Amino acid sequence: VVTIALDAEQSTVDHLPVIKKQLESIEGVYEVSIPKHLKKSIKNINKTFNTLNIVISSFAALSLLIVLVIIRSSIKLSMYSQRFLIRSMQLVGAKKLFIIRPFMTRSFLNGLLSGTIASCLVFVLSEFGSQWALSFLDVTHLDFLFSFEDLKYILITLPILGSLFMTLITYRTVSTYLSYSLDELY
Repeated sequence: VVTIALDAEQSTVDHLPVIKKQLESIEGVYEVSIPKHLKKSIKNINKTFNTLNIVISSFAALSLLIVLVIIRSSIKLSMYSQRFLIRSMQLVGAKKLFIIRPFMTRSFLNGLLSGTIASCLVFVLSEFGSQWALSFLDVTHLDFLFSFEDLKYILITLPILGSLFMTLITYRTVSTYLSYSLDELY
C-alpha cells in the first residue's frame, strides 16, 4: 500500500482519473484504487476553501473601501482647514501647480510612510502568525496557505498604493477648492 499526497493543482475530482492512469502506466504497478470517500472529501474541502476565499476577499474589499473613505474624509477635512490659505495664494497670483505641489508632496510622503508602516505590520503579523500556525497545526510548512513570494509583492505594493491614493485624493480635493468662489468657501 502506497499513500500519495496531492498538490493543490491536482486536488480536484477531475484529476483523479488522470492520476490513476499515470500511476497505472508505471512499470510494476498492478492496481490503483481510489477510495470512494476521497471524491466526496475533495469536493467538501474545495467547497470550503472556495467559500473561505469568497469571505476573505469580501472582507478585504470592504476593508479597502472603508480605508479609502476614511483617507478621503481626512484629506478633505485637512484641505477644508487650509481653504483660506489656498484662496490667499490664488489672490496673490500663484499658479495652480504652485499651490497644489506642497500639498501633494506632503500627501505622497504621508502615504509612503503609512504604506511602509502597514507593510511592516503585515510582515510581523505573518511571521508570528505562521510560527503560531506551525505549532498549532503540527505541520512543517505553510505553503498550502500562502507563499512568501506573494507576501513580498504585497509588502512592496502597500507603500506604492498608499502614496498613489493619497496623492490622487489630495490633487482632486485641492483642485476642487481652487475652483470655488469666495462665497462657496464660506
